Amino acid sequence: MNILKKCVCFILIILSAGLVFGGTIKNYSADQVEVKSNRVVGKIYASDTKFRMETYNENGNMESFTIIRLDQKKMYAFQVESGTYMEFPLIGDSSSLYDNIMSMGNSFGITPDIKRESQGMETVSGYRAEKFRTTTTVEFFGQKHSSTGYEWKAAEFDMPIRLQTGDSTIEMRNIVTTAPAASLFEIPSGYNAMGSLEDLMKAFGQ
Repeated sequence: MNILKKCVCFILIILSAGLVFGGTIKNYSADQVEVKSNRVVGKIYASDTKFRMETYNENGNMESFTIIRLDQKKMYAFQVESGTYMEFPLIGDSSSLYDNIMSMGNSFGITPDIKRESQGMETVSGYRAEKFRTTTTVEFFGQKHSSTGYEWKAAEFDMPIRLQTGDSTIEMRNIVTTAPAASLFEIPSGYNAMGSLEDLMKAFGQ
């Protein structure tokens, strides 16, 4: 059940950020660094319509990762310790990562109300980025949850170059603007499929 919860949490994080996708750089990789501790907590890879997000534990070992394939209209959520993954259909516009994640959120009963206020321009990791104060109210299976945070959006990237939620600030560093290896966006050998979208819905009472 852990992988199910992680997938829903991933969707909530994306929606709560209130992001506008569509960066000019389509191929890149970057470390996701927690600013206060200077610890690498994840990594992101992008190659045109393919995305991979990894999360690391406190020992620096990969704990889970997500692969999004807009070309296949699918998302895969992997749990490293159990060697398992779940596959989810993407039902939005194949040209927009945000639209696909939004559509998936709606299918889970997640309805976000996002308000964004510009706070001016700052430089983050060598890129000019517009800072936004974001207030998000998410209705999740009949319950509303509100949060306020900040995001820094550079025109070059389809993910925020910096994101602050609560006491945690995570930013992209060591950015490399070349195409990552194609194998990063394929299902690795040794992982077994488990469950389905219907199982996820049942797990959350739908």
